[in-house]
Amino acid sequence: MVGGIQVMNNFLFAIDGKTSRTYAYPCTDRTAGGKFYIDTLQKLHIVKYARLGGDSDEVVTNFKTLYPMRVSSFGLEGNNTMAELIAYVKSVVKSGGKRIFMFHDIRAENITMSVSAHQTLITYLKKNKKSIWVTTFKKWMDYVMGQRKVL
Repeated sequence: MVGGIQVMNNFLFAIDGKTSRTYAYPCTDRTAGGKFYIDTLQKLHIVKYARLGGDSDEVVTNFKTLYPMRVSSFGLEGNNTMAELIAYVKSVVKSGGKRIFMFHDIRAENITMSVSAHQTLITYLKKNKKSIWVTTFKKWMDYVMGQRKVL
């Protein structure tokens, strides 16, 4: 697993010249061959931040305890309604926390998210961009890690 990640990291570096990467554990599994490989990724500096699964209750409100190689995300199963997605975003904003949505795919075979639900969520986020920060996982984690230095 680690060898494959190293090869892809080298390939991506050849394309974009970037050395800092994020990673999403496949199917949120942190093992390969029955062994955890998180520490190896971190020691080799292949991945700066990694995202795994989680549920809707795991809103990040304490940046001091967030481990950058095990950041939970809210995995959308595809059966989420537009109202549920927007209500969830509102609850995260109200908590003062931060959250990552994990989309598997739009119109995938296994986990499907309707195009209309996805578009409604995007429209809502755009409409509320003054109070909701939408960014990449890497930018968000760079911010979080920077906050640790301030705290």
